Amino acid sequence: MTLNQTMANEARKGRRPRYAALPALGAEYFADLSLISTVHKSFLIGCESQPGLAGDDWRGEIDFSRAIGRRFDRFAFPDDVTPWLRPLQELMQSKAPKSSPVGRLAGDIAELRLEATDGWGTDPPYDLTLIVIVAVGVIPTLDENTELPDLESLPEEKVPQVAGDRPGEGATPLELVIFWERVAEALRRLCRPPDDAPESTKNAVRSLDVEIVNEDDLRYSRALRSVEIDLNHLSGPAYLEG
Repeated sequence: MTLNQTMANEARKGRRPRYAALPALGAEYFADLSLISTVHKSFLIGCESQPGLAGDDWRGEIDFSRAIGRRFDRFAFPDDVTPWLRPLQELMQSKAPKSSPVGRLAGDIAELRLEATDGWGTDPPYDLTLIVIVAVGVIPTLDENTELPDLESLPEEKVPQVAGDRPGEGATPLELVIFWERVAEALRRLCRPPDDAPESTKNAVRSLDVEIVNEDDLRYSRALRSVEIDLNHLSGPAYLEG
């Protein structure tokens, strides 16, 4: 099937795990993984084969394999944790144009992962860290002696406000790092359950920190401890499902 440009871009970034890219057919062609069934071989006799992946496209094969695995191997977060992630889901799935501040911000994010300090096998409350992985080079490296301001003492800022203050061309490395630190703090304040959530949900998370790292800086050991957040499929308590 074909997708429009916006949906195709989101699918290629993994934000629509229902679809897996078929680059050999064209940039807009995808396999719909929600439509899977068995077909008797007699129906296939005489059908022309049309490969969706080129024989020498090893990267496409890896991406296709990962797309299938992501679709059917999503981590099931505890019901009382998913409401904490709903505001993030709504932000990332907003219809903001790619050229808007929020759209540009989302375009720099390669993946979102969630880490539980003591693992998911323990009972709540959880101490969580939202790991925001951005493309290589988005965040410059500072000298280890550089001091950053205490962002928690600043007035509360919403993500769109922070995104609108993004430094322009020619910004210094320190200005860029401070900008992304402000993004992290805004995301930390964003991830909260609704006011009408039951006490079990409000008490499910003891702390939630946010760290923003370049793709090349995420340690393999940490990748193993954390799980990817599939923002297209966050199920939760019945009161959220309406």
